[in-house]
Amino acid sequence: MENEIEQAKNMLDTISGKLKGYLDARDNILDNEYVQVLGDVSKVVGLLRNASTLIAQKRFEAFLKGFKPNDIPTETQLAKLRDYIDNEEKAQFISDTLSKILLSKSTKSCTILGMIMYEVIENKQNISLDYLVCIDALMNLFDKDIDNIKFLYEFFDTTKTGKFFASSKAYKEACKNRDIDTNSMELTLEKAVYHQVVRRTYEIDLDLDIDVENPSFSDGQAENDEYYSKSSPGKLLYSFIKKVT
Repeated sequence: MENEIEQAKNMLDTISGKLKGYLDARDNILDNEYVQVLGDVSKVVGLLRNASTLIAQKRFEAFLKGFKPNDIPTETQLAKLRDYIDNEEKAQFISDTLSKILLSKSTKSCTILGMIMYEVIENKQNISLDYLVCIDALMNLFDKDIDNIKFLYEFFDTTKTGKFFASSKAYKEACKNRDIDTNSMELTLEKAVYHQVVRRTYEIDLDLDIDVENPSFSDGQAENDEYYSKSSPGKLLYSFIKKVT
């Protein structure tokens, strides 16, 4: 077991070197003028590291759970990761995904990031826009957002059209039955639309009595109602969410 862990560490060093080769990565933190102004650089860096150690460990453990469920990544699996990195685009994808582990606001997000990386590498896939959108969204989702998105996509499947109006009685009743706070859901919806994992469209409901000869004297009004529906990246994200919640 110890030998296997050492081999995995050596493989990680190889992967790190390969990423740097493609991206010409450099660590400039010690040269930052704001760090230098604070005085003792070692103390500043030490403070930053100590402040983030626990959260970073928790996030990385969640990522590994998705990348290799119930086990540590084996040398064979890491070798697949190393071999997958064969151009700049893939190097950027792997580096960007790994960096989002620390930037993520959710342990569930980190687990899904691990699952995405595993699936892409295992199937030797090119990086589609749907995956990139999912990864970007995951960095900004809280655990509660992920639970809410799961509820939304389950609710979509209960509707005849695959969409729902924000003001619909059925939607409000579904939230009530699942004990979901509508204020929380409203925040998640705004975030989900912004990050393209839910689509929002506006539909005009015409209720007019038009006077053809004198349109200005027509009665009635046009109501502009918004409705939500699935998006392609959202479907992909939901397929992963179902596995972690």
